[in-house]
Amino acid sequence: MSTMASHFSVSGDYTVHLDDNLHKDAPLLRYMDFNKFKLFLRNGLRLARADVFVKDDPFEGEYTEQVYAISRQVYKEDNGIRTYVSETLKKEVERIRKHAFVSSWALGGSESVAMWRLYGKSDDSVAIKTTVGQIMNEIGYALQKQVTEPANLAKFMKKQIVKVSYIDHRTNDAAKEFLKIDDGKILHYKNVGYRHEEEIRILFDASEQGRGGIAEKTGDACIIPIRQEKLIQEILVSPFACDCFFKSVQDEMERCNLAELVKWSDLKFVPGAEVNTPPAKLRRRVGK
Repeated sequence: MSTMASHFSVSGDYTVHLDDNLHKDAPLLRYMDFNKFKLFLRNGLRLARADVFVKDDPFEGEYTEQVYAISRQVYKEDNGIRTYVSETLKKEVERIRKHAFVSSWALGGSESVAMWRLYGKSDDSVAIKTTVGQIMNEIGYALQKQVTEPANLAKFMKKQIVKVSYIDHRTNDAAKEFLKIDDGKILHYKNVGYRHEEEIRILFDASEQGRGGIAEKTGDACIIPIRQEKLIQEILVSPFACDCFFKSVQDEMERCNLAELVKWSDLKFVPGAEVNTPPAKLRRRVGK
């Protein structure tokens, strides 16, 4: 299991803690449909509350089968009355999910057809290419410079970038270890059935005691303003998209004066094929 090196202060902290097994130069991709992309450009980085993922992934934030088995044998006794851990464990899982916010990215610079289909959701989709370090820097910058309520609330959460570990919730035998982990660390794990995602997770955790009110004020998502030119390396257009959609993506990026960052997916053209890339709008000359 990984550890977070830096100290966190409940009074407020700008630091984004990096998982020990990650490097700042590690490449990341985020696949999304065009509407989500436009919202990203206008509003910033969106971290959704973890409980919204349960619909698509019922294992999200869950303990293992062995943990539940042990919890049926562990109890606290007060005035002769025994309270078994199993009676409260499911409620604890729900509490953690409701007090943590997540943005998911795929590790590596190579694209995945499966991820285009799963998260692009249509032919009109894009993938944002960046690095772990760029995201770390932008979140830290935003929390220091922005005066928005989400940014102010996020200062009081534990902010981490972690590499998800994939486990079999039915057969995993590290139950005793799971019972010792911090609340939010349960969100560092996903079921082995999702291993194809190779997920890197940006996690804002308000689940520890004394921070529950922060998550409630934040709502169902935490949106952090970002500087597009500092976070985005490239915008990759779906290999299944048409030329007119490529041009629409360029037009969106032109609003940020970053149309030249728009590229076709590496999966668009087979070797030897002529690459057809509509030209970006010409920038105005300096002084014009």
